[in-house]
Amino acid sequence: MNRGGAGGSATGGAGRGGTTGTAGTTGVAGSAGGSSGTAGSVMGCRPAPTTYRNLFTEVLGKSASDVDAKVNAAFQQLFHGTGDQPIYYEFMTDEAYLLDVVHNDVRSEGVSYGMMIAVQLDKKAEFDRLWRFAVKRMRQSSGFFAWQLNPQGGVISSASAPDGEEYFATALMFASKRWGDGTGDLAYGAQARTLLDKMANNGMFDRNSKLVLFGVNATYTDPSYMLPAFYEAWACFDSKNRSFWGSAATAARAFFPKTVNATTGLAPDQAQLSGAPYSGHPDFDADAWRVVSNIMTDHHFFGVDPWQVTWAAKHAAFWKAQGSSYGEQYTLAGMVEDPDHQSGLVALNATLGFALPTADGTPFLQELWDTPIPSGSLRYYNGSLYMLSLLHVSGQFHLWY
Repeated sequence: MNRGGAGGSATGGAGRGGTTGTAGTTGVAGSAGGSSGTAGSVMGCRPAPTTYRNLFTEVLGKSASDVDAKVNAAFQQLFHGTGDQPIYYEFMTDEAYLLDVVHNDVRSEGVSYGMMIAVQLDKKAEFDRLWRFAVKRMRQSSGFFAWQLNPQGGVISSASAPDGEEYFATALMFASKRWGDGTGDLAYGAQARTLLDKMANNGMFDRNSKLVLFGVNATYTDPSYMLPAFYEAWACFDSKNRSFWGSAATAARAFFPKTVNATTGLAPDQAQLSGAPYSGHPDFDADAWRVVSNIMTDHHFFGVDPWQVTWAAKHAAFWKAQGSSYGEQYTLAGMVEDPDHQSGLVALNATLGFALPTADGTPFLQELWDTPIPSGSLRYYNGSLYMLSLLHVSGQFHLWY
């Protein structure tokens, strides 16, 4: 999350499951061909994909072994590297966190990203360390998580940032499916359902629009917090709130066309619930980088909204027109405000390959393939997004539910 420019751009930072998913569902509501579907009705839920595309092999022709080696090298450097390489740091005897090196703080966003990376790569030890830190240091009496701590585990801001909660809940749900449930705080499924229930009913989502808010009981939102693919999974897992999560998936898909620029496809960092830019952060910046992945992975996993394909072509054309060293911050109309070229944005833009013809997707995927693993002072945000994007485009990010 980006509180006052602290999210992580140049000023802020960011055993494997195989190729077959495990669809643990009870039926499908709605048609897969609809523009948004009715995933969360009382009829049931959408099943998880049974296969996941590996764009590195499909588009670039890379071997499966080369792709695995790239993913494994990135994990090893970012989680267990030395010097200016790692973002993962062990804490006390059984905890860990991801460190925002530039700001010397720990964010719910980062810890939850770390958990998602760990569960996708079957790294239970790292997952449990991160979750223990979140429970012991971040979780507040409300059941939500403080978004910002210092590296000693002290709370700097007790406010919550919903992207953290969204990734915490989803990672826990996936862990329950992959590894089974332990006891107490490691009863992943129960922990996920408790958190999801609080998110649905305690002010993290607007009950009328069904849109996630910038913070609890906020009056505006952050487009990069819109995760319709996650909401589809929640609708299958959280039967108590199934109808709400199905409506949230539909609402998030309907929100994207309202908030992105009609010409460039760029989204604002923050927006009104109507989709109009919010005055505090109305431009495309570090948070908004993530919108492309949220839309494209929803297309990859469920493919229910034809607008997503149309948008991808338009958005890809914008980046192509900017040249190979495009910037990191723009007005929504496409005027560059910060020309720095960031690896995290490069990585996220590679997910456009899920909706583009091979010739158009190749440059985005090739640049990610050629981009070194992030290191140095900006490695937190860039590295987190690089790792997550590698998992997506290599077909190693699965919906475990």
